[in-house]
Amino acid sequence: MGQLIDDILQFSKTGRAEMNFSKIDMESLATTVVEELSPAGSDEKLQIEIGRIPPANGDRPMMHQVFVNLISNALKFSRKKNPAKIKVGCSVEGAESVYYVADNGAGFDEQSSDSLFGVFQRLHNASEFEGTGIRAGNCQTHHHPPRR
Repeated sequence: MGQLIDDILQFSKTGRAEMNFSKIDMESLATTVVEELSPAGSDEKLQIEIGRIPPANGDRPMMHQVFVNLISNALKFSRKKNPAKIKVGCSVEGAESVYYVADNGAGFDEQSSDSLFGVFQRLHNASEFEGTGIRAGNCQTHHHPPRR
């Protein structure tokens, strides 16, 4: 219950936070978040690759939270794999940069993809993976490419 309350409070703060746009070194930000979240002693079972990621204009604390949410989900849903593989990267499509976090963990039915970032939406049984169903909803982004 405590985790649910914490997640709801974080979700509430995210919606009311004032956005301060600046240039963000996205590669450095991804590296920082991976270092914050990587479990100690799991080097042989966990392979994290951070590709060349161009900078972006945005709100740094908000982008930090998005990376925390997506990378922590990738760690959670790939932890049963040996090795667990996570890739943080970017693809450039015309004038648009698409930043992504992909993993080789538990996938989801493509027909359920519309629910993936909905608050309180869970695509896996609670006994398989812990969580409250809020973190991905907090990102409000497109997940590209689909996690498999």
